[in-house]
Amino acid sequence: MVDDLGKIQENIAKIEKQVSDTVKSEVKVITEKFSIQKFVAGFNLANPVVLSKWLTSMIRTTIILTVIVGIIFGVGYYKGCHGKPIKIELKDGKEAYIKLDGHWLHIAGTGNVYIEDENGKVIKQITAKDVKGLAEELKPFGFELRPFAALGVGASLDNVGAEGGIGVQWAHFYKIQFDSLITTGGFYPLGLSYNLRDIKMPNSSIGIAIGEGWSIIEKGQRDDRVLIYGKVKF
Repeated sequence: MVDDLGKIQENIAKIEKQVSDTVKSEVKVITEKFSIQKFVAGFNLANPVVLSKWLTSMIRTTIILTVIVGIIFGVGYYKGCHGKPIKIELKDGKEAYIKLDGHWLHIAGTGNVYIEDENGKVIKQITAKDVKGLAEELKPFGFELRPFAALGVGASLDNVGAEGGIGVQWAHFYKIQFDSLITTGGFYPLGLSYNLRDIKMPNSSIGIAIGEGWSIIEKGQRDDRVLIYGKVKF
């Protein structure tokens, strides 16, 4: 009985050694050293494959940066124009006061227009935005360039994913707004959104847009996409 146990232990030891040797012979640690040749090859623009990758990356980056910079400058110009005080110059530098409900509309000799209280304290200087903004809000249909930030979910036949970007609202019809967007997923020339002012969110909207993914530039393949998004105007 003792001899049998000894043989069993020997067999177990042999099996363990065989398994250990097999594992050691089968498992290989693959290491790849840094190669300066491969690194330099990535900058070889004479190679058509490398050149095409560089060009597509540069085109995409240029488009995104151009749109972003253009919108930033556009917002600055838009805000600057609408923040300018209006001037109503009366003959010979005269002043005028128009009685409002508890206040006075004061046209100063300089042409600047102010809203003042009963004691002559200036409450607000009237700007172009105060006049034009009211007129635009009252019109059921109109064209404008109003930038916004957008966040949503885009989908194509190949993938679905979250996207973020910026866009421009270029027209409205009552609460329906017409948009164009550029996002991390692609370019959407036409979007329709619905204003949420009925729930006290006048600068926010939800919408849906159609467009093309970046694969059309990177691979030359059509990538029809649909985007469901929320937007907030600047």
